[in-house]
Amino acid sequence: MGRDQYDIFISFKNSDLKTGKKTEDSKLAKTLYDYLTSKGLKVFFSDIELEFLGQSQYTDAIDAALDSSRFLIAVGCRRENLESEWVKYEWRSFINDIRDGSKSNSEVFVLYKNMEVLNLPRALKERQAFDAQDSNSYERLYNFISNALGKSEKIDRDESASNRDIKEHSSKDVVVPNKSADELYSDGIKMYWEEKQYKLAFAYFQKAVALGHKWATTQLGHCYNHGNGVAQNDVEALKWYREGASNGDSLAKAWVANFYKRGRGGVPEDHVEAYRWYKEAAEQGNSSGYEGLGYAYAQGLGVTENLEEAEKCFRKAAVKGNKNAKEWLAKNGKADDIFYEGKIHYMSERYAEALPLFAKASELSHPEAEYNLGVMFLEGLGVVADIKEGTKRVINAAENGFAEAQYRLGEMYKNGIHVPKIQKEAVKWYEKAAEQGHLSAQKKLPWHYDNGIGTDKDEKRAFEWILKAAKQGHGDSCFWIGQRYHSGQGVSKDSTQAFEWYTKAVEYGNASGYNGLGILYFDGFGIAKDEKQAVSLFKEAAERNNSYGCYQMALMHKNGTGIEKDLVKAREYAEKSIALGGDYAKPVIEKINMMLANIPERETEVEELKKDIPFNKVAVSTDEEEKRVSQRLCRFCGGKLSVFKKMCKDCGESN
Repeated sequence: MGRDQYDIFISFKNSDLKTGKKTEDSKLAKTLYDYLTSKGLKVFFSDIELEFLGQSQYTDAIDAALDSSRFLIAVGCRRENLESEWVKYEWRSFINDIRDGSKSNSEVFVLYKNMEVLNLPRALKERQAFDAQDSNSYERLYNFISNALGKSEKIDRDESASNRDIKEHSSKDVVVPNKSADELYSDGIKMYWEEKQYKLAFAYFQKAVALGHKWATTQLGHCYNHGNGVAQNDVEALKWYREGASNGDSLAKAWVANFYKRGRGGVPEDHVEAYRWYKEAAEQGNSSGYEGLGYAYAQGLGVTENLEEAEKCFRKAAVKGNKNAKEWLAKNGKADDIFYEGKIHYMSERYAEALPLFAKASELSHPEAEYNLGVMFLEGLGVVADIKEGTKRVINAAENGFAEAQYRLGEMYKNGIHVPKIQKEAVKWYEKAAEQGHLSAQKKLPWHYDNGIGTDKDEKRAFEWILKAAKQGHGDSCFWIGQRYHSGQGVSKDSTQAFEWYTKAVEYGNASGYNGLGILYFDGFGIAKDEKQAVSLFKEAAERNNSYGCYQMALMHKNGTGIEKDLVKAREYAEKSIALGGDYAKPVIEKINMMLANIPERETEVEELKKDIPFNKVAVSTDEEEKRVSQRLCRFCGGKLSVFKKMCKDCGESN
């Protein structure tokens, strides 16, 4: 994937941490940005380029932009702002890159206001500085940059390197194929967002719009807004965002709001109008719309300041994954404090005290509080039981992204508890919870995919969900991943992977992992056959009260395989296996009792074989045949095996 290339990186302090309001530096930086982009320069301005990114993405984007920029302009009205953490990081990193030679032909400039050059940080005093109160400062700064770039006012950019056409608002030199509007739009989306082929994407969006595609209008707005594939132009960007908004695109509405909020695109700064557009976007469920409303309420922009309403909006944005909203809530949110106070009462079974606190947090759109209220109404904890109210609140919490509520709703649909029994709905909600890492949901889904219940049968998908649970350190899932690599269910057989996952199961305390390893050694699957090692592993499982491990030890002692033949111990292990729920050990204990009573078992076993295959195909009984016959039970479920195919008649597993 490509990376945006910039001529200039503008470094400035955006907002005051105490008041949350924009600094004078940000206003000065915006004026500089408008001037430089009007000259055709590609400028990185974080307020626009990173409008909807969260902290981790923001950091990565800043570093990428610093690496790709030729010049940096530090903008400041106060020394402390220029020395604030982020701003200082940006200009100091840039200067260091120049000094160590990693940035050739680059330079750092300073645009200052309401201060003296002598008051600049020492490293910035050494750079070319311009006083913004000088009426010619912007022009002089531009001339310095233009001369350094070796370009005239109409800059002839290297189009092959940046894939942008900034000379005119068209793409006449791009040949667009004859496709439908939907196909052009789909291709354009891939070119713009994945391949970074902006010039091609712009041409595709243009033609899609000409053919009547209503969503492509918003994409043209993005192109003009960020100068991707065409000259950066706020007026054109706003025009196309308006068009997208009129077509019902909630994201376009959020961008129209942003332009009014910042006074861009030829419209004056108008917070009332911005609020109106953010509200329209939010009413369609757009996270940026909720975020914009949150800031409007938090700062009293276009609406009366109301921190509770702000928190509600930010929470609605946060459950949709909006990182800015999550960061605001982490710093300013009150619902978490209220909720955790309620949770202390709840965990101590003081339900009456917990109820009003959960209700208050729920009013602030706290999904876990809403879920807990649902549970309290369903179970009559601190309140008169109300199934209808409880179910409604669980559904609300699930729809607002709370994983535990999503899992519970899946259980309700699966079992028909308070809602109709609909397996398809169960799978839908299990998946929503599982995608958030909910372990129990991840463990439920394989059964549905293996059996095609509530969804299409898909053993590969089942394997994927078991693997996710296994990677969380769930021992049972590690065993089942090993078993699937062993048997080839939903994945290609792989003895190495089987061995590794059985070993992980053991490390996580899963006794069945010992059985899996024991079978690998017993069969010599991918490793040297070693019956003694197999016995040692089966014994480890048996000592951990694993019924199948006890069953295997009964067989080993009965047949003298890998260990001394001992019918008394064989019976003890078989009895223990049955006591632990291993009914598959019952036929074995019957045979052991017959052997202890000196009753020949060979003829009885041959008669059993006759039921499965023609008599004339039964081989003469030898010691090896007796050994094989005595182990005709599935190692996975204990069912009866087909003699020659070695397939279990009950579960279908290969043995």
